[in-house]
Amino acid sequence: MRELPNDPKMNWIPDEWARMYEQLSEHSAWYSGDADQLIQFYATRRSVSTVNGRFWAENAINTNNRTIVHTPIAGDIATFSSDLLFSESPSFKIPEAHEKTEAGEIIRNETTARAIQAEDRLIEIIDEGGVINRLLAAGETSAAMGGVFLKPTWDLEIADFPILSIAQPDSAIPYFRYGMLAGVIFHKIVLQDGDRVFRLLENYTNGLIETGLYVGDQNTIGSRLPLTYLSETKDINPYLNTQIPRILTRYVANKRPHKRFRGTDVGMSDLQGVETYMDALDMTMTSWMRDIALGRARIHIPADVIENDGNGNAYFDVGKEIYINLDIDPGQLGEKAISATQFDIRAAEHETTATKLISTILHMAGYAPHSFGFGTGSNVSEETSELRERKTLITKQKKERFFKDPIQDVLQMMMQIDNIHLGKSTPTEFRPDVTFADTLGHDISRVANTVNMLKTAQAASIETRVRMVNPELSPDRVQ
Repeated sequence: MRELPNDPKMNWIPDEWARMYEQLSEHSAWYSGDADQLIQFYATRRSVSTVNGRFWAENAINTNNRTIVHTPIAGDIATFSSDLLFSESPSFKIPEAHEKTEAGEIIRNETTARAIQAEDRLIEIIDEGGVINRLLAAGETSAAMGGVFLKPTWDLEIADFPILSIAQPDSAIPYFRYGMLAGVIFHKIVLQDGDRVFRLLENYTNGLIETGLYVGDQNTIGSRLPLTYLSETKDINPYLNTQIPRILTRYVANKRPHKRFRGTDVGMSDLQGVETYMDALDMTMTSWMRDIALGRARIHIPADVIENDGNGNAYFDVGKEIYINLDIDPGQLGEKAISATQFDIRAAEHETTATKLISTILHMAGYAPHSFGFGTGSNVSEETSELRERKTLITKQKKERFFKDPIQDVLQMMMQIDNIHLGKSTPTEFRPDVTFADTLGHDISRVANTVNMLKTAQAASIETRVRMVNPELSPDRVQ
């Protein structure tokens, strides 16, 4: 079992995580949409072979006094991924609250009554704690960074219900056994005082959260201090017994397996493998904007029309409407004439290149370009549209599988927290079930046409047709 560090000279981050954290830093810079963060990342890594020759690596130090255009497509991908999963709220229920007899009637007994009580309280916890909004944030983080941690907790000073918090993958050192999370150390910097760095580490194991405060520098963990050393940490319990015999957090992998770090159990980002294409997109957009800047008309004027302001400064008044005729034969005007030069702007070439790069980026990230509006049009049939969306649908279904079990585990732990630490009489023996909404497929006009054809052909009962049009209705409402 992993323990909090006791070697003051230990590297921070641990050596075995150095390469992984390097990639997390790169993806974080792209996800931020901030050109300054990209410059900061690549400026210190221009000699690294994996970034050698990239547009950002070459321009991170010397921008040649020109504007570099950054297209925040990484953030768009992450937001879209989260919207696929959580823009429409998933449905939550306790399965035991909906058990039926063979005749289709809900079973009424003590177990069902407790399950109904548990489900009612579960919905309250989800609504009061803004769980859906937290899951939206988790979905976006997972897509961009390769994974995310869901941490149920409680704090009676701010809420009388369990709280779902989100932890970033670059603030955690997880360890796995047989592909399952066996423990994790969360870390954060609580104070920097000159060269001294104060870090707070939380070691999550079965039924226990051990917290330690360390003072070191940017590279080493340093010595362990009592939590009372800082005002920010003095009220933290160094050994918190959660009274829940499981690790009080769950890790959600975005995709598996990880193509770059084979054999690891951490998830892979949607941005993995498309960094060079995003880099090329920024180079293309920067070149396009440079063409526009260079394409502005330049006026060439003869020296004869230059005026002097009396202080030795020459200028040309572009707003002046009347000029004295030059005493020159018109046939010999030549270079004495006022003329303009305007360079071509290669708009079509740049647009074609940018569009191709964006389509490639989206495809490699796991999405159909059609889902982002590429290739849409009035002449596209429903069948063709569905085929184009299929890649996005497959990606959505994969991500749902990775999210489903962790969400169900965390919701059950939140119900246990509600009972044990918040004094509520919430039944804790039931495991919630999560069903994701069909954000891509429930087109009411298409369903209506199908239902109408079934009715005409007398191929479906009224009950079946009602369920097709209203999949969210309870059995009682359907009847």
